[in-house]
Amino acid sequence: MIRLEPWSDFAERELRRVAGLDLPDIRAEVVAGVSQLWHCHDAHGHGGYVVTRVERRGDGLEWVWLACAGKGYHAFVGVFLEVAQAAALPVRVYINRRGMQRVYERLGFAVSETIMRKRWS
Repeated sequence: MIRLEPWSDFAERELRRVAGLDLPDIRAEVVAGVSQLWHCHDAHGHGGYVVTRVERRGDGLEWVWLACAGKGYHAFVGVFLEVAQAAALPVRVYINRRGMQRVYERLGFAVSETIMRKRWS
């Protein structure tokens, strides 16, 4: 089952596991309705959370997947891809681990940009 949910402490704990995620900004966007929080779960207790938003790019729209956290996400990513394809929405996904890059490459994604940050303590 995949459903939209309001921001919650439980979702925040799960998403906190995503290294490098700007959680305060993500939370603010979901609370403001700019981004959506999706709760994915199956009968076996697998699942997690996905945070998305739709952005205008050039003359069209793009579905941006900002964060994905949880176990068994691979079981749900196909549903998100089917929805994107049916709506003719290109997808941009943010990842922070090489392993996730390989997962998305197997799904037909290609690297389009690289972002690096330096934070001051």
